[in-house]
Amino acid sequence: MIGTTPEPNENVVADGPDSLVVTISEKLAAERGVSPRELPALNDYVNVDALASLFNSPGSAHLTTSGRVRFQVEHNEIQVDHDGTVSVRTLGAESSPVETVQD
Repeated sequence: MIGTTPEPNENVVADGPDSLVVTISEKLAAERGVSPRELPALNDYVNVDALASLFNSPGSAHLTTSGRVRFQVEHNEIQVDHDGTVSVRTLGAESSPVETVQD
């Protein structure tokens, strides 16, 4: 997904753990209608190294994780699924800061 900006509300699949943070940043920027450089640092909201290591690259023979992780960046919820799918949505007044769901 490097070099392209996803449309808001479009699910995006990361190519692997190294591109996961880039994919999240691009998706969040598209949802907000800003440049990824205008976003707050993701490390202020989630441990990006742990997130990237939690979800190995999709289709890998070493893929051992299933489930999803949801976390909040200001007024947006980011969801990363075990297959690398990243989705972002804008939250209303009611929200929870972090949720981890294991299948």
